[in-house]
Amino acid sequence: GAPASDLQGADYGLILATFLGVAGLVGSHVTGLDTAVALSLGPEPANALSLPTWAVHVSSVTEWWLACQYVWEYADATNNPRWKNLTWAMVPSLGSGLTACTFHLFYNPSSLAPLVTLQAALTLLGNTCLCAAGFSLTQILVENEPAPIEETSETPSLSAPATTLAPDAQILVENE
Repeated sequence: GAPASDLQGADYGLILATFLGVAGLVGSHVTGLDTAVALSLGPEPANALSLPTWAVHVSSVTEWWLACQYVWEYADATNNPRWKNLTWAMVPSLGSGLTACTFHLFYNPSSLAPLVTLQAALTLLGNTCLCAAGFSLTQILVENEPAPIEETSETPSLSAPATTLAPDAQILVENE
């Protein structure tokens, strides 16, 4: 790994999200406590998410946000704005994750059912944007592909015998 001084702020965030996710999974498994009991808020309703499920939700949203940040930094490092387009394309999916967490935070009440529709719409929009951004990135490969070399009478042909590539070359063959 990198020395501690080389870690970026986003690296610390990823380490923290991973630690919290693992700690939540292990702690909940060992103690058998649900989220509200673990926080001393009283018993939760039957549809409440468990601590491990919350750990997965929160760490997934955190990791997605960090991925957005890393892609943006890569765009700056490579001076290629198409990578920033990928970051913008990731935003609807981030909004979808935050919408799901909000819905679950309030124990999935029917009064917040429109959030489920919003989450579905954001997921569809995010997937469509990510597809378009991915296609845009493939165009970099096409644009940066070297032009084919045109054969002329002075350009050696790859299909020609080796003697036409280097007529002056001497081949040393040992007789046994």
